[in-house]
Amino acid sequence: MPARIIDGNAVSASIKSKLTNRVDELHEKGINPCLATILIGENPASATYVQNKQKAAKQVGITTQDHRMSDDI
Repeated sequence: MPARIIDGNAVSASIKSKLTNRVDELHEKGINPCLATILIGENPASATYVQNKQKAAKQVGITTQDHRMSDDI
């Protein structure tokens, strides 16, 4: 089987477009999807990961809730 080059940006855009449409359909039915994140402590890499997930969710119309707690919880 010959190698096939995949355009990651195109695949990502297609997935986001489909997901945006699905989220819009849910909104029309009165359903509001939400991504809740919980971050414990001050790990910069984890904070960046959470931030990126929240940004992606917002781009497709998903509400986000951010919960941050100290590492001594």
